[in-house]
Amino acid sequence: MDILLANKIPHGSGSPVDFMSPPVCSSFALIPATPQEILDSAKGAKYLRATGPDGIDPLIRKRTILQTAEIMSEIINSSFDTGLAPPKLKKAKITPIFTQ
Repeated sequence: MDILLANKIPHGSGSPVDFMSPPVCSSFALIPATPQEILDSAKGAKYLRATGPDGIDPLIRKRTILQTAEIMSEIINSSFDTGLAPPKLKKAKITPIFTQ
């Protein structure tokens, strides 16, 4: 049966790339996060005294960012590579702001 099917499939002279669709303009790619990117984001972040869902004082985060930036970038990159995120990082504090 395989021989019969192989004889019915026409052989093409083009390359596989010839049959690919053009790239979509709205597509995106993820570039791995770097420790420097984490440092830059932390430097530009607004400092608030309110703790997040982890209960850690933001002042502690601000003072330890140099020591934690590398491991934070590894966690972020691993999450994107595997499609999995640590369950404790899936929590967020959301405050709705009502406008008229």
